[in-house]
Amino acid sequence: MKEQKLYEFVDRKLEKLAMLLSIEEGLLGLYQLFENINHLSFLTIADKYSIIYDLLIEVLWQELAILEEFTDPQLTTKVKDVDLIDISLILDNPRSWNVTLDLPTRSI
Repeated sequence: MKEQKLYEFVDRKLEKLAMLLSIEEGLLGLYQLFENINHLSFLTIADKYSIIYDLLIEVLWQELAILEEFTDPQLTTKVKDVDLIDISLILDNPRSWNVTLDLPTRSI
C-alpha cells in the first residue's frame, strides 16, 4: 500500500483560492506566500514549500497572476514581467524567495 504524504491531506482548491486572494491584496515578495499556509502546523517547511511551489506554478501557467521583477524590496521600480520559460529557474532557486538579499526582488 502506498504511504500518503501529509501534504496530500491539504485542500489544494482552498489553498489556491487563499493564494489568489493574497495575490489580489498584494505581496512584498514571494516569501509572503508562506503566511497563507503557516496555519498547517502538521506540515514540514519542505511540504509547505512544495505546496506553494506547485500552486504558484499552476497559477502562473494559467495566467491568473504574473511574476514580476523589481529593483528593490519595496517594489517601487519594476524591471520586467518574468517570461513563463524562466519561472522554474527562478522558483527553483531559494534565494529568489528572499527579499532581504541583494538581488532583484520578485513578486506577483
